[in-house]
Parts: sequence; C-alpha cells; structure tokens
Amino acid sequence: MTMLTPDFLAWASRQWHEGAQFHWHAHGATPIKVVLFTTDGVPEMVDVRQGIGQEATGAAIREHAQRIGAVAVAITAMSRMADVEYDVPLPAVSPGLPLRPAVARVVGEMTHSIVTLTVWPDRDVSMSLRSDIRTGAHRTAELSPTVESGFTDPPQLTGLAAWLTGLLPTSRGSATS
Repeated sequence: MTMLTPDFLAWASRQWHEGAQFHWHAHGATPIKVVLFTTDGVPEMVDVRQGIGQEATGAAIREHAQRIGAVAVAITAMSRMADVEYDVPLPAVSPGLPLRPAVARVVGEMTHSIVTLTVWPDRDVSMSLRSDIRTGAHRTAELSPTVESGFTDPPQLTGLAAWLTGLLPTSRGSATS
C-alpha cells in the first residue's frame, strides 16, 4: 500500500498538471479539476459541475473530502492574468443624473496559464505549478515550461491556499510518514 508523503503528493501534482497540459494540447482548454488525497495516497477526483458557483462547488468538495477522509487537495484550472485599467466613475453633476459606470480595459498582454495548486495542511505542504500559454504573431499558442513554487510566490496565492485548506475536513487523523 502506498502512503501519502510530501514527495508522492508533489509527484502526483506534477502528473495531474501534465494531464491538464495534454488536455490543452488536444482541446485548446483545460476544465477545472479537483483531486483529493487520503492518507493512504489514493487520489480521488471530485466531479465539479460547471456553472454552479464557488459556494456550491466548495460545499460539494467539502462533502466529498469529509466522506473519504481527505488530507490533501489539488486543483487545476485555466487562469487569465492581465493588467487592467479602470475608469473611475465621476460624481453626478446634479442629483437627477446617474453615475457613469466604471469601465475596465485590458492594458498590454493577457497571459493565459494552466495552474495546479496543491495543499496538505497537516504537513505544511503547498505548491503551485504554472505553465503560461504564449501566443505568437500568427496566433500559434505554445506552453512555456512549468514553473514550480510555493504559495507565497506570488503572494496572491495565499488566499487560494486558505480556500483550499478550508475544503478539507478539520478533524483529520495524524499523518503518516
């Protein structure tokens, strides 16, 4: 029987990420996928229905994690990052005129990425895998090499680490090896 270890979880996360890359090559997109890990190292995919919202998705993952006694979680999805410029609404000239709504514009390039985030709170394991999708002048897209880091680099991922940790049962047994 395989026991979950930080090395095994890192290896499994890399395999999961490579699967998402393969899916992108084959279909041009990567759907959101969540996998839970138990202490015996068994990965179990959670069926995440599209379009149900973050609250319902979180509840479905928490229920599944509780049922199987999950201790670690990984999520893979496509992300889009860009610098955005907002027009700030001007105050109304008179009480009868409505405020002009804020308008957002992408400034510069938009980067699409395949991202895999993994946490195992009992072992202080958190890792991020990211592969940027570069689009050339002829609209040819290719993946950059995978970059691996912890959740403090970039610091924006700390909120996602907290969210992922909150998906796991709070009364976990002791971790093995």
